[in-house]
Amino acid sequence: KGGSVLATGRAVGKRIGAGKVNILKSIDEMSKFEKGQVLVADMTDPDWEPIMKKASAIITNRGGRTCHAAIIARELGIPAIVGCGDATEKLAVGQQVTVSCNEGDTGFIYDGILKFERTEQDLGELPKVGMKIMMNVGNPESAFTFGQLPNDGI
Repeated sequence: KGGSVLATGRAVGKRIGAGKVNILKSIDEMSKFEKGQVLVADMTDPDWEPIMKKASAIITNRGGRTCHAAIIARELGIPAIVGCGDATEKLAVGQQVTVSCNEGDTGFIYDGILKFERTEQDLGELPKVGMKIMMNVGNPESAFTFGQLPNDGI
């Protein structure tokens, strides 16, 4: 935290990314995108995946937790903020931003490259129990997090 908020939307995942904004209006502009940039678009579809793999973060004007950008971001482990509404107007090409999906359901796009602290928690060795533990996860974003816990299926 600390920078001014430029835009908000629905957070996908629990990660933080940063880089220079590159606003693409169509897939025809693919050659303009460089590795490590923040992809900003109205929305994405499967044709956008080569660009998405190079992005440090993804921001879209439209979409929700099950839209294409959200699904691919989860698969790739890239932070994404979807459903911003007007990110393509509020952000500028070349602008340095920090994309935070680590503050709850709302994702925040901050002006500038902000410092943040990463913490890890060691679960150590958990004891075995006398039954199979399976999880029914209603939130797809949580499946990857819960999958790190000892379990017999999600």
